[in-house]
This record gives sequence, structure tokens and C-alpha cells, in this order.
Amino acid sequence: MKKTLAILLAALLLVSSLVGCGAAQEDVKDKVEETPIETVSPSPEPTQEALSTLQIVYEWILRNGTPSSSVIYSAWDEEVLMVTYKQLEGMSVSVGIVKDNEAYNATLLFDITISLPGQGDGTITIVCVEGKDEYNITYNKVVGKNTTAFGKLNPQSYEIAFESVSYTTEDKLRPGLLTFIKMALPMIDSLFAENSFSYTYEDFGFSSKILDMEIEFAKAEPAPIEIKNLKLDFNRAGTAQAYIQFANTSDKAIVVFDFYVKCYDAYGEVVKGYNRYDYYTGTFDDPLAPGKTSPSNWRWDMFGFDNTKTFEVAVFKYKLEGEDTVEIPDSQLVWVKMG
Repeated sequence: MKKTLAILLAALLLVSSLVGCGAAQEDVKDKVEETPIETVSPSPEPTQEALSTLQIVYEWILRNGTPSSSVIYSAWDEEVLMVTYKQLEGMSVSVGIVKDNEAYNATLLFDITISLPGQGDGTITIVCVEGKDEYNITYNKVVGKNTTAFGKLNPQSYEIAFESVSYTTEDKLRPGLLTFIKMALPMIDSLFAENSFSYTYEDFGFSSKILDMEIEFAKAEPAPIEIKNLKLDFNRAGTAQAYIQFANTSDKAIVVFDFYVKCYDAYGEVVKGYNRYDYYTGTFDDPLAPGKTSPSNWRWDMFGFDNTKTFEVAVFKYKLEGEDTVEIPDSQLVWVKMG
């Protein structure tokens, strides 16, 4: 009897199971459009070692960057995502990527802005594409006329092949560009290290040999201008006024020249204009004939340099009639002190 009951119970369970399965299958058929398909668990993210250097930085920029646009990128007509890293006053490095056809690619930008005394503020953009052995460079400098250059940079030899240069010569521009890069590479190193990247700029193809290179600016012709009779005064508003006379010692007329005024306070410390500018920059654009001296009552109002007690002057750029403009590097400036 017990055996018979067991058989009947097993049969009932089997029938119930079959009916249940049929109902379940029927429900799925009726609700297949409403029931979400179960997704497969994502595989673990690849390790840094498994990704290319550019890809890791590219993902970091996507997480941390903010859209940026600038004149230097206008020719590309594309969105740029930048992360700016600053280390020293007057010098910064931005790292970015370009959005191309609605998709970010692994093109990497090093956007380097550095202020070099005697060379002005310059911005150089180095465009790196993975797998390439040369980088595109764009350079902007605003001193007087806007200097712009485009070309190619070999990151191993640091040879520069210019495609176009405006308002200056290649020979004068090349040392400045190499100086910018030499100063910026350690900053790029620091940027990666502070963001837990286990590699350096050498992984981007840059050779560290530039850090040992001696970069010299071509010897510029000294300005044929004598600086004399420096005097300091203040107007009623307390603005410092520099009285300076200039004499043309050449045999040609001087069309125009620019000069720096470096100011000092009572402690002998440099006075920065508006706590920002290292120099006051003046321009003399009245033609000065050979052997002639400028009037003694000419002055320049140095706004923002109100704590000045003494100053010194140096000509950093000039143009003689019928000749090319000459720019004098900071290392070759000749300073004349007041008094």
C-alpha cells in the first residue's frame, strides 16, 4: 500500500511540474517584450600595463577635463578637452585630446605656456599621435606683432622643420621653442607622477637628451642706442614716471624700438607691475635720425609700478631704416641703471 501511494505521489508531482513548466513558458512568450534581457557581467578593466600610454591619458582627460577653445585651435574647428596643470608662476602645461567627428581619439596635446624674459609670453602646442615619430607643433607669441609658426618636431633629435613662420626668422625662433620644451618636460613628468601614472614623457617618444642640451640664442647685434639721463618722478595720482633719453649711435635712422624698464623698491627688490608684470614695456616710435638724441622732457607713465624708487632700462627690440627687425634675447640685454 505504501509503495502504491509513493508511486501515485511521484506521478502527481511529475504532472504538476510539467504543467508548471508549460505555464512558465507561456508567460515568457506573452511577456517577452517586457522582460529585460539579463546582461553578462562586464569583464575586469584592463590594467595600465595592458593599455597604451596615450589611451590611459585619454581616459584620464575624459574623466577630468573640461571643454576648451582657443585661437590656437581654430584652424582645426574641433572641440578640445583640456586639463591644465600649473607648477610655477608664468609657466603651465595643459594636456588635452581632440574630439573628431563626435568621437574622441588618442591624439594628445601638450599645450605649454611659458613666459621668458626677453622673449615674451609664448604658447607652444605639441600634437602627439600614437605611432607617429614626429609631432605637429604650433607656436604663438605676442610681443609687438603676433608671431605664429607651424611645423614638425622630431621628439628624439628635437629637429624642427618649419612650414610657416610670421614676423620673425626660423633661426631666431628655434632656440626659444627648444627652451620652452626643455622647461616643460619636467613639468609633464610631475603631472603624470601626481596622477599615479607610472611612466614619463619618454613614453610619449620624447628623448630626455634635451635636458642636457645647451641651447644658445644666436648672437644679436647690440642696439645702436645710448640710454642716458634716467630720472624718476610721480604725478599727482602717485603713478611712477620714467624720464629717459635715447641717442642714435648708428649711421641710419631708427624707425622704432622697444625697451624694458625694471623697477626696484626701497629694499632693492623688484617691483612687479600690478603684482604681475616683471617689466614695464615702452615703445619709441618716432624716427630718430643718426646722431640725434630724444627730447629730455619725454616720459613714460608706468601704471602699476607705484612703489618704484629706482629703475634700469634695456632695449630688447629695434628696427633700422631699410633693415630687418632685431630682437635681443634676455641673456644679451644691456641694462643701464638710474643715477
